Amino acid sequence: MLAIRLELALALSLFARLPVLVAGAGTLSLVDFTNTSIIYEPDAAWALASDARSRFTITPGSSLTFAFFGTQILIHGAKNTKGAQWNIFLDDDPQPEVGSSARQASKTLGLLLFDSGNLGEKDELHTLKMVHNDVQGRSIDIQSFDIVSDTPDTR
Repeated sequence: MLAIRLELALALSLFARLPVLVAGAGTLSLVDFTNTSIIYEPDAAWALASDARSRFTITPGSSLTFAFFGTQILIHGAKNTKGAQWNIFLDDDPQPEVGSSARQASKTLGLLLFDSGNLGEKDELHTLKMVHNDVQGRSIDIQSFDIVSDTPDTR
């Protein structure tokens, strides 16, 4: 039942892009690609998409790092035929390689690219790092991160 509530909350957050209370799971908060706590390296390798709805890189070895408190993180972005393969590290632990390649030629935003799964019962500080590990010209296109927290939003 918790998984169904979380999926519904995620779907709602994609439309409303606001924190959502999830019964039994705390709060779901959106962190947009413009958030200054996201470190893009090298910064010059990451460009603003032409529609200004995401940030992308086509440079192998470029990365982003983001520290967050929570129990889960989900990454949303775009997929298309020029999507890249990339490595994800959570707290320096390698995660399965992830790709943003798809059959459709047009860029589709808002797609779930990565789900960490449950990182623990209580909010803890975690560090996410994504590294482009594909060939030049294939893109990583990041739109947002959803952070699941065990702490209810008090707004």
